[in-house]
Amino acid sequence: MEIIKLLGNFLKSELLNDLFESYDVDVIYEYDRLNENAPDSYSASIDSLGLEFSFDSEQVLKTIFIQNRAHVNGVKIFHSVEDAKSFSNNNSLSFEQGTSKFLGNEREWVKVFFTGHSIHYEFQNATLQLIALEHGGA
Repeated sequence: MEIIKLLGNFLKSELLNDLFESYDVDVIYEYDRLNENAPDSYSASIDSLGLEFSFDSEQVLKTIFIQNRAHVNGVKIFHSVEDAKSFSNNNSLSFEQGTSKFLGNEREWVKVFFTGHSIHYEFQNATLQLIALEHGGA
């Protein structure tokens, strides 16, 4: 199954239920403990696959974080920001790019916009470290 097809599904959908039951996944409910009008959210992870799932207050899967590329099916892998930009230009896809520093580590990123979703690629020391699939897009 292509992992992108999970985006936009409800937490209790058959697709996600089957996946989470297969890996004995616990779902964490995060509520507004401090009464700051923050929306509730839900999260889950499959550590053995390097996957983390983030759901909104409506229990819709909004983001999938991928740390272990070996288990990615249906996601284009790039070896550099330049590769991602070239792919985007060749396929008439819009993208954003930038740099940041987090915990003393320089990070370079590019976010490619597809119909219905976007994919954020993060590089450290010119090596792909994290992929984030996000529901929605251009």
